Order: sequence, then structure tokens, then C-alpha cells
Amino acid sequence: MVTVEDVEELNGKLLSERAKLREEGLKELSSYLDAVGGVSLCPLLDHQTGLLQPSDRIPSATWPGMLHALCQCIVSEVIASKKRGPKPALPKILRNFIQKAEDTGRSGKTHFLLRKMKKLFQHILDMLQAVPLFGSDYGHILRLLLPNVEYGLRMGKKIYNDLLHFYLEKAKEIAHGHAFEPSIAKEEAFRNMLTLLCLLQNPPGDVSPHVREEIVESFCEIFSLLRIEDRIAKKLVSALNAVLLMDGLNLGADVAKLHSSFRPFMVRTWLTTRDRELKDELVLYARAQLKLQYTVMLDEGGVLEELMGLVEKELDQTGITVAGMHRYGFDGGREEKLGSLSRSERGFLELAAATLYEVGKRNESGKSQLHENKRQRKENVYSMIKDRISAGKTYWQGAFCLLIRNYGSQLPYCTMAECLESIARNLERIICEGTNVRVFDAPVWTIRCLQELSTLAPLATSASSDALAKEQRRWQSIWELLLHWLPLLNNVPVMVEEMFRLLAILTAMHLVPASSVSHDFWELQPFSEVPSGNLLYFTAAFFASAGSQTVARGDTELRGKLLEWVLTSLDSQEIVRTKGGSTAVEVVSPKLLCGALMALGAGFIPLPSSSQTSSQSSSYNAHYLIEELDHWSEIYAQHDRKQEAELDMLDRSLSIFSAPSNSTTHNRQVAMAITRSNPLPRSSGDVLLQRLSELFLVKLNKVNPLKLPQLLHLCGVLSHCIFGVECSIQRRGQQLPDWCPKGRLWVGLVSLLETCHTLLEDWRNQMQHKELTAAIASKTSQTPILQMFTPATLSALSSFLAAPGRITLVGSGGIAGKLDTTSCGGGGAPLLGELLRTISETVTLASDVAAKAKGTRVTADIATEEHDGRHQLLDADLDEVLDPAVGNTTDGKSAVSKKGQNSGLYLQCMEVGLQMMTEIGFVLPDMTCGHLMKLFTATNAGKVRWDVMTSFCKLISGSTMTHLADVVHTMEVLKEESQYEEAARSCLLTGINAVLLNLLGQERRTLDRVVHRDGMHKKTKKPIIPGQVSSRLASLVVEIVDMGLLLWPTRAKFVLTASNFILLDPSAGQGLTDKLLVLLHDPEYRVRQLLAKRVTALFETWDGHHGMLQDVCANLGVKMVMVTEDKVVPATEVEHASQILPTLTETAIMTLGEIAALSEKVEGEVIFMLCAHAASNPSQRPLVHAVLDMIAKRLNYPDCWKYMDYMMGGVLTRWVIARMPLPSLVEIREELRGKLEAKEFLDYCCPWLLSPLFLHEYTDELAWLAEAMSIPLPALVKQHFATIFAGLLPLHSCGTQAEQRRASAVLQGTMLVAAKLSEDERDKLIQRHMVSIVFSLFRLCSAAEKPVLPYYTKAAVISAVRTVVDGFLEIDQLSQEEGVVDKMQVFRPDRVFMLLLQIHYEIHGACHP
Repeated sequence: MVTVEDVEELNGKLLSERAKLREEGLKELSSYLDAVGGVSLCPLLDHQTGLLQPSDRIPSATWPGMLHALCQCIVSEVIASKKRGPKPALPKILRNFIQKAEDTGRSGKTHFLLRKMKKLFQHILDMLQAVPLFGSDYGHILRLLLPNVEYGLRMGKKIYNDLLHFYLEKAKEIAHGHAFEPSIAKEEAFRNMLTLLCLLQNPPGDVSPHVREEIVESFCEIFSLLRIEDRIAKKLVSALNAVLLMDGLNLGADVAKLHSSFRPFMVRTWLTTRDRELKDELVLYARAQLKLQYTVMLDEGGVLEELMGLVEKELDQTGITVAGMHRYGFDGGREEKLGSLSRSERGFLELAAATLYEVGKRNESGKSQLHENKRQRKENVYSMIKDRISAGKTYWQGAFCLLIRNYGSQLPYCTMAECLESIARNLERIICEGTNVRVFDAPVWTIRCLQELSTLAPLATSASSDALAKEQRRWQSIWELLLHWLPLLNNVPVMVEEMFRLLAILTAMHLVPASSVSHDFWELQPFSEVPSGNLLYFTAAFFASAGSQTVARGDTELRGKLLEWVLTSLDSQEIVRTKGGSTAVEVVSPKLLCGALMALGAGFIPLPSSSQTSSQSSSYNAHYLIEELDHWSEIYAQHDRKQEAELDMLDRSLSIFSAPSNSTTHNRQVAMAITRSNPLPRSSGDVLLQRLSELFLVKLNKVNPLKLPQLLHLCGVLSHCIFGVECSIQRRGQQLPDWCPKGRLWVGLVSLLETCHTLLEDWRNQMQHKELTAAIASKTSQTPILQMFTPATLSALSSFLAAPGRITLVGSGGIAGKLDTTSCGGGGAPLLGELLRTISETVTLASDVAAKAKGTRVTADIATEEHDGRHQLLDADLDEVLDPAVGNTTDGKSAVSKKGQNSGLYLQCMEVGLQMMTEIGFVLPDMTCGHLMKLFTATNAGKVRWDVMTSFCKLISGSTMTHLADVVHTMEVLKEESQYEEAARSCLLTGINAVLLNLLGQERRTLDRVVHRDGMHKKTKKPIIPGQVSSRLASLVVEIVDMGLLLWPTRAKFVLTASNFILLDPSAGQGLTDKLLVLLHDPEYRVRQLLAKRVTALFETWDGHHGMLQDVCANLGVKMVMVTEDKVVPATEVEHASQILPTLTETAIMTLGEIAALSEKVEGEVIFMLCAHAASNPSQRPLVHAVLDMIAKRLNYPDCWKYMDYMMGGVLTRWVIARMPLPSLVEIREELRGKLEAKEFLDYCCPWLLSPLFLHEYTDELAWLAEAMSIPLPALVKQHFATIFAGLLPLHSCGTQAEQRRASAVLQGTMLVAAKLSEDERDKLIQRHMVSIVFSLFRLCSAAEKPVLPYYTKAAVISAVRTVVDGFLEIDQLSQEEGVVDKMQVFRPDRVFMLLLQIHYEIHGACHP
């Protein structure tokens, strides 16, 4: 056995100054590391390191102590061997040492080297710079450690920057063509690029601006010189993609700079390479560029047209071969990847769809830009799409499907109608051609195009009645054609599936008139096999439609036969199919099964809630039915889902400010009205429901061979059907014995639950047996846990508990004990409570067994979602298989070594068991919270304690408020245990935010929805959380932030948590506002973008919006022109946005837009700030226009120009006060008023501009305005005399003394001089324009207590009206009461009527006060 003394002696040898002793120590260390059993050094170091506390001094007999000695020994050896060169074995010993330290197969613990990690990274950097020979092994060490987030964060920015610089220089050497003739040198170059990629994917926090500049400059140099197209080039492209995915939003316009250098390499390689992986990286790069939009907006040299050319060639030359297509013989319905896409094909089709959309959008706006030496594209892109998809080109059809799915609501409807017509005309030809050659790629994708086109039908609101009738005829012809071909294609499963899906959508969407089909149709082969999801959906849609409710002779027998057919899906629940590369057990959704059964047996699909309106319920019902089906475009592997999420976060397109994408709503539009039908007649309905009950009873008598997931699945189907029949009974006022409480089906459901409980109890009892437990822990044989605690079990339980109505076991009259305790008086604990207790005990036992069994990682580090992007580099070419235990796994599950595979099952048992407890907790929250607290107290396993805390947080609500103090206590304990880990801080914030969301309530789950101005919180709102607990929770958040949030996803979680805290409890959350506002200038774009939406919580919660706006502007990091009551920041003091980070100004604009949409009090000030910024920064005018349009839509205006009509007075007045140049106002006229000529726009602005220009005596601007309009200044003043006079008269009447003096000077002097008028001529003009002046005065009246110019109080306007109307009377003729004498009959009845009518029109047109 190795002792502590042996390790200390070894440590002394490594630190010795004598070379012989160091060499002896290295040999001993190497032998210890390779030894096994008691001779191995590792178990002792594991034990000693585990005893270390964060404040303890590091002993030599620990992993970090030995690491320190080994690094020092290597440095001494290098110094001592300058002449003969260092030994190659030195880095290999260090590599072996670190691999042993990171092996979790012994103790299950991690992060043994954390305390010395910074020193290790510094050592690696020093050795890489000093000894090139060490590069291979030290690079391997970096690739091993960097994916572990906690290790990477200990590196420090300076070390990271130096390492990155080192490997960027290596990449430049490759680009410069420095030869590596020997194969070893080429392998080393490839390893260096692997390490560079790993560094770029795993930065220690935010990347410094100067490092970003170096990265951009380096890659520009690399790709401007790179000529090779081998695997090294592939890794370089991967590294560039890593830069875009990790930091693309922060690069700003440098993204376009990168593309200008990468573009020649991309075009050349795209056309010549046969490397599929390299092509995939090029596709990913192009998709990222389109998401970031910089190249699209700048588009210097026709970048978009060039990309379109590449995509078009690829689409024309390639076709999609649907997997399983050529196996058209019946194969038991088990074709793998049936009609799915490969990862490469899906990525390219996404790129093609995005490119087609951008080019089509540009064609629509007439802004096509091309190379100077290229001709303009003659063919419109949509015409090209129509021709290609009609010709049956599968790649074009796939791209067209994704085009509609991703951008459907933004596509021109008339163009899509033309595509529909063309496809309908060619559909039969395409199917015939595919049938003749027995290749069905084109027919399948044609039908999928029709499926996607059908989702656009609800968007055809502006189409004429003739167009809609023509479209209906097209769909009718398609319906008839499909019915004709279905019997002929029975032996082609993929065609049958896609055709039935389309038929179901057409029926559910009412795109074809409801009609019956012949009885022979139901004799087709698919109705004799196990039903698929598409067939079930068609059955539900067809038999719930109004046209199928007429029960003819033989119809009852048909429906009964189909009921039996639908239930056969319960007999085949283990159909294994491949989804995105991973094998999963596919079970038909209980909701879909219930929908088909109720449509057949009752003629309708039950509504989910009686509290909803019929239209809402119908829409929701159809939505969840169609979403129960998998869509070919949504089947992703884990890595692909992560990559898609990263791409979505890069989206800078202005469409994010518009209506939601069609992809998020199209499923809800499909099958809108399948519940809008009458039920079957009672006579036939009773027969069918009785038949259904008998079929269920047969199933209930054959449950013995079923496993736990299958039993729970059957429970879910039965409970959904019980609810459906209950709805039918309520509608018809009758009762069916088998379906009522105490009926045979209810008893059968209880029996099923008891069987589930018995299975769980048996397994728990086995675990309690000590001898059996020890045997299980030491063997790797299969155990019953594989059938118990699996994701399939969790899914089935969740579906069962989601059954609507009282069948969830908690409602009035529901099952509570052995039977309905409410109606039967039965005693005992509820069955669901018994299940909960058994699962809790099983989880506790599993935790104990896993802790005893080696090879399990019970105390695994906390996996958080922001670390999903940090994965290890595994390259088959290098034969490098890194330890999978390093870093966080992407699915949140702890790693398991090969030695502990069986004990890893217990870890799965714990995780799935806790999730099952959480699902039950949504039904029995109070009881579940009690069990969770016991479990937290009983276990010392770190992973289990964190999972318990997460589950605990999800269950806190108004009914479980008594447990909130316990939740806060668990968080405080875990914070102390893991206060040095970023993942722990992230997990704590996630838990706190879950609690806050639950307490905020369902109607305020997020702030992402539109927040209306009348829905703000009141200051007097009573806090939901008890004061003491709320203070503890707020203090915990503050402590977490003070520890430092190094990663941007953690800061994003703080933004969510703090904003929800402020909404829930303003008094406790007030201490978080300063920390929240600081993040408005966070270095990460995505944090600022999220905070732009969430900062409105401050304005929702508190008054004093003007002060809060000042605080927000002070933290934006961008100085902007501002005019408020207390502060004026003129244009001369504002720096150009180009001198600041453009990305910072983008998020500042988003923030101001959200505030303007919410707060009426500061709306005018913010709108002016946005307009002034657009005038000063031409590059950001499209963004400002999109934000203004977003504000207008939020306030129910049709567009931003209509909205700006009501805001223009305040904007132009502030424009003058801030000394903004008038020429810049003309430059943004399209954003303010639409496409107007400059003179026309200025004429529109003059009524608002002239008064403030005269008031502030800006004679130069007046002269420029007259010159720009080609009108002499006197004529201009006379033309707008009424508005000038009305704008200044209230100041003259009721302003302050200074304002009265200034207004008087203008009215009696400046204006007369400018217009070359005498006082008599002025008076005549007043009399001539009296009505216009009065009307202008009324328009300037404001309801605000302290209105801002150009608006005035009611009293000021009244005084001005009396002054102008009665101003020519003698003093003795003036009215002594309120009102006017009106000798000049200004308020003549017809004039008053017209005046009121005009005011009415303006008030009616305004959508906000």
C-alpha cells in the first residue's frame, strides 16, 4: 500500500535540485501512475484531496500538491538540459498524470486539480513557448481540460490571450505555406488547429475587444492566403465558425470584414471540394452570416447574389434520396429514418431557404445589387422556385418547404397561390413518373410542399372571394387525386404516410368540403396494420368533421371496427425507430389516440377546458393534436439541436421586431376546427361507446406481461378517454354505466395504478435487501431498473398526469384511494401519494447504492444549459479518445466510467425518479415538497441534492408557500458548499427564477409578450412572499452576483431573476436594480439584448419614469441626444455612434424602443432620441425604423408612419431645442413619413418647426428651410402664419415671465421682420386666419399636468383662445365670465360642427392617448 510518507518522499525527489533525484522521482511517479490496486498512487491522492477544504494549505500528498511538484520538476529539467534538449518523456508523464487525476472511475469526484489550475495553464504556456517539442502532449492536455468550464475559468484572460496568440501564429504559418514535408509535421499542424478550435470554443468568460481585433485580423490574413483544402483547412473553417457562433454578435461590422477575406476561399472550395464535412462547415458559415445580417445589409459586391448562385447550382445538381424509399415492399412498418434527412442535407436546405427568402425580399423591394461585371438576374426568384418544384426537383422542394415553415407569414401570398396552382397541375404527372421508375423522392417532397402550403391558408385574409374559391377548387382536386392514388401505393409506406397526413390537414383545416368516402377506402392495407400517428390524425380529423356525422347503414359497424383497429397501437408499443441518430422507443401519444377514439365513438374531440370559449378551445385542441406528430424538419440529434439554438441566438434580422415567425404558429393553424361539429346521435353513440368500453376491458385483463412504461401509457390513454366520454355525457345529459365513477373502467384504472405501485414496491424491497444490494452493486448484469426508471416511464407518467378533468386524481369526485373516496367513502392514502412515497424511498436507496459502488459520479458537477456549447474535440484521424468525464455533458447527466456501468443505472434511477416526483408534485405539490425535503436531508450525494433543489423550486406556488423557507435554506446550504463554482451560481439563479415564475402566476409567466400600458403593477400591490423569506431570497441573489458572474449565460439568468423579483416583490427587489442597470452596457450582446426586453419591469412596477429613464440612459454606454424636463443634451455634445461600439448602440436602441412601447410618460422623449440617433447614424436607420414600427404595432397602429403623425409635434420641437441640423431631418424622412420628396416632407413639418425656430431665434435654420423649399422666407411665414401664431400665443398668455418676453418678442418683432409685415397687416392676418388659429390651439391642448412643448395645459389654451377671439374688442366689451363674446362669429354652428368632426376623426385615428 502506498502511504502519505511515500508520496511526500516522492514529492521531495521531484522538487530536488539534483538531476539524478529528479529523474528517479519521475520514474517512480510513472510507475505509480501505471500501477493498479494497492500499488497505485491514485486512490491515496483521491482520498487526501477529498479531505481538503477551500481555505486549507495544499499538502504534498494531494493531486494539486503533486501537480505543483511535477510542473516544477519539468521546468528544472528543461533549464538543466539546454544543451542536449529536454527529454520527450517529460510532457507524456504530465499528460498521464492529468488523465489519471481526471478519471472519475475511482471515486466519482471531479475538479481535483482546481486549486492549481491557473499555475498549470501558465506552465503549459511557458513550455509551449520555450520547448516546441512539447507541443503535441501539451496541446492534448489543453484539449482535455478546456471543455471543463470551471477549469477554463481559472485560466485567466491574460494566459488565454497568450495561448490564443500562440496558436493563431501557428495557423498563420500554415496559411503562408510553410512546408511540412514530413508526415509527422503535418500531423502536428493538424493537432495545433484542433487546439486552436478548442480555445475559441471555450474562452474564460468574455473576450476582450483587443483580442477580438486580433482574431479578426488573423483570420483575414489566414484565409486570404490559404490554398489547401485538406482536413487542416476544415478545422480552420470550424474555428472561424466557432468565432461566429460564440462571438459573432459582438464583432459587429467586423463580420463583413471577415467575409471579404473568406469569400474567395469559400467560393473556390464550394465548387471543387468533395469533402462532405468541409462543405457542411461552409454551409454553417453561410447560415451564420445570414443570421448576423451584416453582409446582407452592407452587401458590397453582390454577396447575396453570389451566394444565391452557389445555392442554385447545388439545388439543381443534387437530389434528396429519402431513406428507405427503395424498400417499397412491406417491412412490418419498421423502416428506419422514414423520409428523414441527413444532417448535411438539413443544414443545406436551411441555408437554401434563408437565401431564397433574402433574395426574394430584395427582389420585392427592388434593391438587387450585383457585381459590376455581372448582368442582373432576369428571372424572379419566386418564379424560379415555382418552375423547379413543379418539375419535381427534390432539393428545391425541400428548400421550399423550409422557406414556408420558417418565413411563411412574411411571404407574398399571391406568389404562394401561384406555386399551389402549379403543383396541383403537375402532381399527377410527378406521382406517375415516380411510380413508373419506383423512385418516390419527388412525389414525397411534392406532397410535403402541399402540406406546408396548406398552413398558409389562414393568412389569406386579403384575398378576394374569387381567389379563395379558386384555391378551394385546387385543394378539392388534390383531395380527389390522393384518394385515387392511395390504393395503388399501398406497398410504399412513406407515400402512404405523407398522403394521409395531407388528407388529415385538408380535412381539419376545412380546405375541402366535408365529404364521405366509400367503404372500400377503409379496407385499404394501412387500416389492417398497426396505426401510425398520421393515420390516427386523419381518423380524428375525418370522423370529427361535420360531414361524417350522418350515420348510414353499416356506419356503426365501420366505426366499431376502426375503434378496434386504433386500439391495436396499445399492443405494439416497442417499435424502435431512429430519430436524429439516436434510438428511441416510439409510443403513440395518448392525446392522439384519445382524439381518434373519441372522434369514432362520439363524433367530436373533447375540449380541454370548459372555461374557454369554443373558438379558443377548438384552436387549442387542434394545436396539440398536430403537435403530437413528428415533423421531418424537427428531428434533430442532440448536437444539431444545440447548433440550431446557437444559430437562432445570432439572429439580427429586423423580422425579430415584427410578428412572430410562421414556424411558431403554423401548427396552431393546422386543423383549426375539428372540434366544431355536432356529436353522433345518441343511439349510435351509445353503441360505439359501449363497444369502446368492452375493448378497453379486454386490454385491462391482459396487463400482466406489460412493463411499467406500458402500464402508465395505458393509464394515460384510458384517463383521456374517460374525460372525453364525460364531456359527451354532460352534453347529452345521460350516463353510461362503465364510464361513470364506480364503473368498470374506473375500477380498471385503479387496478392499473395499483399494479404500477406493486411493481415499484417490489423493486424497492429488493434494494432494501442488503445482500442483494451488495451483489447488484458489484455486478454489471442487467437489472429490473432498466424497465422501471427510464425516460419512457417518465414520459408515460407525465402524459397520464396531464389528462384533463378530474381524472388527474385530485379533482372533486376523482380517484383518491382504492376507489373514489368522495363517492364511496373509502379511506387510506391516495394511490398517487403511495406512488410518490415509493418513488422517494427508491431514489434514496439508489443514491446509497450508487455511493457505495465505484465508477459512479454521484457528486458530479452541476450541468447547466449554458455549457451545452462546450464540447470536447474527438478526432478519429488522431485516434484521440478523450475522457468523457471531463467537463459537463450536454444532456445534464453525469458521466459514468466503464468500470461502473451498472451502478450508473442507479444514477439514472435517481435522476428519472426525481423527475417523476416533480411530475407528481404538480398534482400533489404539498406532499411532494415534504418528501423532497426529507430526501435532501437524508442524502449527502451532491448531484442528488442539486437535483432535489431544482425539483423543489419548480413546485413552489401559492399552495406550497409554507415550504418556501425550506427551499431558501437548501439554496443557502448549496451556495456555501459550491460558492467557487460558476455552474453552482447558474443553477441557483435558475432555481430562484423558477420560484419567482411560479409565484408570478400563469398570466405573467414571461415579459416576452406584449405588455399593455394599462396592465402595469400597482405600487400598493401586496407582496406574495412573506417579508422575511423574501429578504433572504433577495440577499441570496445579491451574494451570488457579488461572487462574480463570469459567463454571459449566468448573467442572462440574473437578468431574468432580477426582473421577475422586481415584478413580484418591488420592496425586496429594489436592491437589485443597480446591479441590473449595470448590465445595460455588459460586454456581451446577448445579455444586453435580453435586458432590453426585461428593463421594462422597472417601468411596470414604479412611478417616476422620467428619473428611471435618466438612470437607464446613464447606463446604456452610449451618449445620445436628449431633451427632457430637467436635462438637455444637445447634438454638439454627443459623440458619433461610429466612435462607440456599433453593437452597443444597437442594444441601446432596442432598450429605448421597449420603454417607449410601455411608458406613455416618457414616450415622446424616447421617440425623439431614436429619431435623432437615426439622423446622426445612417447605418442604423433600418434598425430604428424597425423599432418604430414595432412600437406602432404594439400600440395598434397600422404602421410607424401613422404613429409618427401623432408624435411629430414633440419630435420636431425637441429637434429644434437640441440644435439638431435640419438637413439630417430630411435624410430620415422615409423613416418618419414614408417616401416623400424633400420639399413635400418639409412642408409637412413646417407647422411644427417654425414656432420653435422663431422662439429660439435660429435665423440660419429659418433661412435654410426657406431655401430648401424654394420659397422666400416672408412667403413661408405668411403661408404658415396660423400655426406659428397658435404655437406661440399660449406662451405669451400663460407662460413664465421669461417665456412671455420671448414669445412677445417673436409675435411683435422677429416674426414681423421675417415676414416683412406691419402690425396692422399682422392683425388682418389674424382675423383672416382666426378659425385656423383656434383649431390649431385646440390641437395643442394636452391632458397632462405638466405638458411638454409644443403642447399646453387646458387653462393656457383657453386663455389663448379668448385672447385671439376677443382680442380686438374694447375692454368694456370683454366677457366677465368664462367663455368668449365672439363678435366675429368664429364659433359659428357650422364651424363648430366641422371643428368637432375633425377632432373626432383625429381622436378616433389615434390608438393611444
